[in-house]
Amino acid sequence: MKEGVFELKKGFLAVSLSLFLAIALIVFPFSGTNVDAKGVSGSITINKETYKYIEESFGKNRGITFNPGQHTYKITPNPHDNPKYNKKQEQFYEEIAKGVKTLVEKSGWKDTLSNITALGETYTLAPR
Repeated sequence: MKEGVFELKKGFLAVSLSLFLAIALIVFPFSGTNVDAKGVSGSITINKETYKYIEESFGKNRGITFNPGQHTYKITPNPHDNPKYNKKQEQFYEEIAKGVKTLVEKSGWKDTLSNITALGETYTLAPR
């Protein structure tokens, strides 16, 4: 009888743990490659095509992705070095997107986009 009760408790524990993990994955989804930072996003029209851009997090640094096309760039220098960045992230990414628009409309999508100004600093967008 004790063995039966033990097996029942063990089975209940296994089912409970599985259910807990399943709920946790639904509530707290994650990706092993990129973790969204604060999720700043927006859209911009470049060469008559609307692109959605979104902030990317690469460890301590930041980047930006434009879709369609999956154009993903790392931003250097690190935006966190700009004291205005933390309080004006939406403005930062909007200014980066406008800088990208200017360069892409002039020369097309390049691997590296240089001399983009945001929040008074100059940035380079390079391949991730």
